[in-house]
Amino acid sequence: MLPDEMEAEKNRKIIVAQADEIEVLKRNVRDLQEELTAARIRIAEVLKQPEYGGPKGPEPTRYGTWENKGKEIDF
Repeated sequence: MLPDEMEAEKNRKIIVAQADEIEVLKRNVRDLQEELTAARIRIAEVLKQPEYGGPKGPEPTRYGTWENKGKEIDF
């Protein structure tokens, strides 16, 4: 093989290896996007759950008061 042909073959091998690496990276990105979508769905489900042990009625912090054992107290 001539030196130019050897260099061309070396470059071709590098390009093929880089293309394979790009495909692996694309698969990894797709997997991560799927995981992110699943996590967003789980977060949305958790946020939809009602508050446990929270105040009854409207949010008391809007009015500067809090209900404690049936008594309304200021912060």
